[in-house]
Amino acid sequence: MEVEILKDNNNAVIGRREIEVSIIQGDGTPSRDEVKKEVCKKLNLSPDSTLVVNLSQTYGLRQCTALLHSYSNSDSMRKFEHSYLFERHAKKEKKAAAKAAGGDAPPKEEKAVEKK
Repeated sequence: MEVEILKDNNNAVIGRREIEVSIIQGDGTPSRDEVKKEVCKKLNLSPDSTLVVNLSQTYGLRQCTALLHSYSNSDSMRKFEHSYLFERHAKKEKKAAAKAAGGDAPPKEEKAVEKK
């Protein structure tokens, strides 16, 4: 996976870096976690205070763009970012933990069907 920094703005008012990157990958769209790890490694950022806000794949190309916000600490990140971004990330962590523990995704709940 190749990562190219397109924009790197420092928003001093709220204490965050707004980073836009272009990613060229081999197969499929990379996960948000993979993008976050690569960008944090390249820019020497803390993964705990960095969040992938948007990840968009261009149809027919092996290229996608991502917008990341990196804060000085995780408290200010929780203060300024939307809650649905944290919920989205938490769902991915639960699925990854379940896959690692049991090998498969957790079983789906089946609803009982009444017969008349």
